[in-house]
Amino acid sequence: HEPRVYVFTGWGGQLTTWLAAPVTFRGGISVGAGEILGSNSGAEIAVGIGPGEGSARIATFNRDGTMLLNFFAFVGWLGGTNVAIGEVSAGVNRICASPKPGASPRVRCFNSAGVQTSEVFAFRDQPNVGGDLALHRNGAIVGASSLGGQIRFDITAA
Repeated sequence: HEPRVYVFTGWGGQLTTWLAAPVTFRGGISVGAGEILGSNSGAEIAVGIGPGEGSARIATFNRDGTMLLNFFAFVGWLGGTNVAIGEVSAGVNRICASPKPGASPRVRCFNSAGVQTSEVFAFRDQPNVGGDLALHRNGAIVGASSLGGQIRFDITAA
């Protein structure tokens, strides 16, 4: 399928659509939406590209499809990137990314300029993995939210 982003209203009406990568690219995309440019900017859309297109590239767009930012989350990794946008820092949303299967379950968060602000390794304490993340090469699917209210900010991974 085409690497196409669709934006819908809350009632299912399509607002707009655009290509997030060249029309010939068939590696798939991951999409997250949220406000990353500040109060009242409206929701931006983060798109994780891959596998196969660049080095785990993330692009952000405004809701009409204008590209705002384009950066690499995991330089050298060609297996693709999952993305999410959420509040993981007091009052500030971040773009969070993790590699798709084939890499360790590393989760990195970036600010609105694409600068990395944090990194965690998911599943470190899981049975049969322990601290040896070389045993876990399935990447992660990432989400970001204030699951614990305003006191605690969480990154979820599966």
